[in-house]
Amino acid sequence: MCKKSFQSVIFPHPPSPIPHPLLLFILALAAQNLPAQQEQAAQKLAVRGKNFQLSLEASLGLLHGQAEELVFWEPGSERKLSQLLWDFKPTGYAGVALRLDWQKPASRWGFFTDGSVKFGFPGKSGIMEDRDWRGNDYPAWLTDYSVHDNRTESALLIDAALGASFRLTESFVLKAYFSYDFIRFAWTASGGSFLYPPPPGGTGHYPIEKLGVGDVGTYRQTWHIISPALALYWKFLPASDITFSLALSPLIFSNAIDNHLLRSLDIFFDLKGGLFIEPKLVFSWTPKDFLSLSLSASYRNISGIRGNAKYVQQAVGTTPASTKEYNDGFGAGYRAFDIAISVRFRRF
Repeated sequence: MCKKSFQSVIFPHPPSPIPHPLLLFILALAAQNLPAQQEQAAQKLAVRGKNFQLSLEASLGLLHGQAEELVFWEPGSERKLSQLLWDFKPTGYAGVALRLDWQKPASRWGFFTDGSVKFGFPGKSGIMEDRDWRGNDYPAWLTDYSVHDNRTESALLIDAALGASFRLTESFVLKAYFSYDFIRFAWTASGGSFLYPPPPGGTGHYPIEKLGVGDVGTYRQTWHIISPALALYWKFLPASDITFSLALSPLIFSNAIDNHLLRSLDIFFDLKGGLFIEPKLVFSWTPKDFLSLSLSASYRNISGIRGNAKYVQQAVGTTPASTKEYNDGFGAGYRAFDIAISVRFRRF
C-alpha cells in the first residue's frame, strides 16, 4: 500500500483557477471595506490630534440669466416708466475655492468656513432690451422699444461663509451659516434697432431702424448680500453624497452705473432692500479620501430693491451740462441659473 502525500490528502484534486465572476465578487467584498478604512483613517487623525480638514477646489461653470434696471413713475409707485434687460445667456466662468472644516471626532458639533472666487469670461451674451411706458392715459401701453447686441465685458463673483454643523445621524448632517456674496457684472450694448414715437405734432411711429455698429450704452451692476442659510448633507452611498442648501435675505445693497452713450448721459444708482433667494443642490463623488468630484446647480433671484439715482448730463451741442438727483423711484433685479463641475483636493 503506497503512502499518500500530505498534499494529496489536503488537496485531493488540483486547485482550479478562480472563475471570472467569482473574482469580481471578491473585489466587490473588498470594496465594502472602504468605510472601515475611512473610519480607521479618522481614528488615526484623532490619535494625532488633527481635528481639521483643509480643501482646495477648482471649478468651471456657466451662468445663464438676466439683470434688470428699472425706473418708476414716482417714489413709492410700482408703475414702470422704463425697463432695461441685460442678458448673460450664457457666460462661462472659472473659479477657485478654499474650505476649512473643524470637528472633534467624538463630538457631533463642528465648524466650517469657506470662500470662493469666480471669474467670468468676456464675450457675446445675448441682447439688451429697452422699454418705456410714457403714455399717461394708457399706462400699460408700450411706447418706446429698442433692442441691441449685448456683450459681457467682465464678471466677478465672490462668496464667503462661516457656520456650524451638527451630525444628526451617520448619514445626515445639518449646517447653519451666514454668507456674504459679492456680484459685479459689466455689459456693453451695441448696434440694434428701435421703435420710437414721433416728435411732438407728428403721427404714428418711427419705423424700426437699424443703428450703427458702434456702442450705444454700458451698464455696470454691483451687489452686496448678507444672508443666513441652512444646508442638509446626505451621504447615501459610501462614496457619494448630496447637499441641498437654501439662503434667504433682505440684507441687499446695490450700486450701478448706466452710461447712455448716444445721449451723453450717465445715471448712478444707489439701492437697498428687496429679497434675495438662492436654492442650491450639489452632488459629490469621493473615490479617494483626498479627492472629490462634484456637479452643482443653483438659482439666484434678487427682486424688490429700491433706491435713488443721480443723473449727470454732459454738455452736448445746445444741451447744457446738468446734475439732478431723484429719490426712491428706481430699482434693479438679478436672475441667474448656475451650473458647474468641480474637483476638490483635501489635506488632513
